[in-house]
Amino acid sequence: MSSSTSSPTSASRSSAERPADLSEEVFVKAFEMAKIARFEPTERKAYENSLKHYRDLKNVEDTARGEGYDEGKEEGHAEGHALGLEQGIERGVEQGIEQGIEQGAEKERKQLVQIMHQQGLSPEQIAQFTGMSVDAVTQLL
Repeated sequence: MSSSTSSPTSASRSSAERPADLSEEVFVKAFEMAKIARFEPTERKAYENSLKHYRDLKNVEDTARGEGYDEGKEEGHAEGHALGLEQGIERGVEQGIEQGIEQGAEKERKQLVQIMHQQGLSPEQIAQFTGMSVDAVTQLL
């Protein structure tokens, strides 16, 4: 057989001409490698340059993506920390206000009970006017 005609086992078959048993990924890669191995020196050099250029671009992209990920992660962490701090301060202020109101109301109740007692009212009468229990009134006296 001359080199110009293809034999049934020729590596130059297209994927459409390959038997179905040889269509698995491993065989496709093997056929592709065989095709590259038959390149002329100028074709091989062009292929290698093209592959090097592709790999360089891929490395630049991967590096940029990694740096962007790291930068975004740092920014997200900083923003999350600032937001958490702000929310914590707001919550603390709200709780402080609530405690202040409760303490002020308790102080006012105590003063009211003491004034009523100084005016001669009994703990039972003070409890009736304030809606407090007699025990609570006596604890404030």
